Amino acid sequence: MRNIPRKELQRQRMMAYFIDAAHHVIETEGIQAVTIRKVADLAGYNSATIYNYFENLDHLISYASIKYLKEYYLSLEEYIKGAKDTKERFLLIWEKFCIHSYQNPEIFKTIFFGNIRQSVTEIFNDYFSIYPSDFGEHSSETLPMLSEGNIYARNKKVLQFLVTEDFIKMQDLDELNEVIVTFYRGILARILDRNENEEIDLEEEINKTIRFINKIINSYQ
Repeated sequence: MRNIPRKELQRQRMMAYFIDAAHHVIETEGIQAVTIRKVADLAGYNSATIYNYFENLDHLISYASIKYLKEYYLSLEEYIKGAKDTKERFLLIWEKFCIHSYQNPEIFKTIFFGNIRQSVTEIFNDYFSIYPSDFGEHSSETLPMLSEGNIYARNKKVLQFLVTEDFIKMQDLDELNEVIVTFYRGILARILDRNENEEIDLEEEINKTIRFINKIINSYQ
């Protein structure tokens, strides 16, 4: 176990107070209800202290939102272990991701498509240094992806295995990556923007997403 300087431990401890408080507000009242004052009061500090650790409210919410990835990260390896080849593993990774993201579309939109100045990967790295047990243990096939915060970079990391095994051509990699992420973003937005009284079958949306991603890949083979 690496030795962490006392000052860095103090920074992580303070950030954790505010992240946990923000996450509690999200869980109990919704993401729109998070305010600097609420988080500060819940954590037991004054509002000004938060700005010593986070640029603004959106920055803090981004950290608190990553807590929703914990279950995905800790259960992913078990979910994909039965894949018969690289393509099936890729589709199972997406399926597991959709299961979690479609249940919390606003949270996942905040994490992967939010407007924050700091690099999302930097936030991911910082978050998992504060909460290392949320990351879990991962294989060489998934670790590079899970270490990335940017969703295009994440998808490209696992798509590259399809190039290695000749499912797709290298020259199609970037275009295919963009098509898949853009398609997913559209489904996520549709789920998020549905009317309050509109019923939506999340299982059907997950199946549809994987079915179409499979068709997209096949069109590039």
